Amino acid sequence: MIGARRLLALAVAIAPLATVAGLTHAQGVDFPKTHIKLVLGFAPGTGSDILGRVLADKISQALPPGVIAENRPGAGGRIATKQVIDAEPDGHTLVLGTNATLIVGPTLSATTPYRAEKDLAPIAMVGRTNMVLVVSSEKGAKTLDELVASLGTGLLTFASAGAGTMGHLSSEVLLLSAKAKAGHVAYRGSSQSLTDVMRGEVTFAVDTATAVLPFLQNGSLRPLAVTGTQRLKTLPDVKTFSEQGMPGLEIYAWWAVLAPAATPPSVVQKVGDEIEKAIASEDVLSRMKTMEVEPVRLRGEDLRAFMVKETTFWQDFVNKSGFRIN
Repeated sequence: MIGARRLLALAVAIAPLATVAGLTHAQGVDFPKTHIKLVLGFAPGTGSDILGRVLADKISQALPPGVIAENRPGAGGRIATKQVIDAEPDGHTLVLGTNATLIVGPTLSATTPYRAEKDLAPIAMVGRTNMVLVVSSEKGAKTLDELVASLGTGLLTFASAGAGTMGHLSSEVLLLSAKAKAGHVAYRGSSQSLTDVMRGEVTFAVDTATAVLPFLQNGSLRPLAVTGTQRLKTLPDVKTFSEQGMPGLEIYAWWAVLAPAATPPSVVQKVGDEIEKAIASEDVLSRMKTMEVEPVRLRGEDLRAFMVKETTFWQDFVNKSGFRIN
């Protein structure tokens, strides 16, 4: 038989291990306990919606009972972001954020609703894509120079999928670079905004490659330029803005998954691992290729540091332009 003293010593030795095990359990070894909700800040048909659903479907296979994508459009994605910031920090509510919702919108707002690099736990970046300047194929300008010249009247308009989106802000950078003005018409998604550009009711739009490609493929929109440093593979004849003598639009739209700030590190690690596997898988890579989304592997604190640098870029834009959004 084991003596009382030995039992006491054994209990003392085991107690710390039990505590560690309990902490590990609390930090998400049994995660997920229920469906994970991936909140999307934009309407169906946008780049965020399409990419978010591809990602949710893939990681559902590794994180049963699965991931449900939920659209919460409004305020340039800030409503969705704030919803996740305020959610229970257990990893069951995540956001697919963009540089517009995480960095640009808050930086350019007259009142900053949150600071994503502090109020959220960065999990992993998913990918990035060029933005494309488009006009009506029937009624629009034939070249970038022609469009810029027409903007000199100050009477034209541009569309976006919402105030504070990357399409809206890329258009503002374009106008600043061209020293031109145009009225902003904000919609609740890309489908209607691009449809009105197609009809000639709005002069131009800048939107993600994912959103504009269907309109380009059916010939209803004409591309005049792409942002970024390289041309799109699916639009090899469309020059970048810098190739056409307009620097300052080396801009990309990018997406990342984040959780509430106090989410346990083990949960952040587990979800990040599955995202990294997903964007390396052949089926997701194939979908991203058709969407002109380039996979980007950036995790945790490296992603947070990247977000801080992005904030500096857009703060410089505010300082130069004085531009603010409500």
